[in-house]
Amino acid sequence: MASWKFLYELLHNENMSAHEIVNTINVKPSRLRQMLLSKRLAARLASIKTIADKKVGRTVVSSVAPAMHKMSELIDSERPETARKACLDMLEAALKDRE
Repeated sequence: MASWKFLYELLHNENMSAHEIVNTINVKPSRLRQMLLSKRLAARLASIKTIADKKVGRTVVSSVAPAMHKMSELIDSERPETARKACLDMLEAALKDRE
């Protein structure tokens, strides 16, 4: 019988579609609902999400310092209008990356 652990492993496989996962598990819809509502599965997925969020946060923080250095160089340039436009372009690109 399929368990929430087996479902977790299948969900973690990025190469499988939802249809392939359902076919692999081969359980009744009621059993699949039980597996999906498992508190253990939810806790495991939540912990994976927390870890992923922390990794993303570290990546963002590590990229801030070089960007700030570049912006300070632009601000100190001899062409204020060019510097202003470059800073706006950098901020706009950063906002697009957040989406």
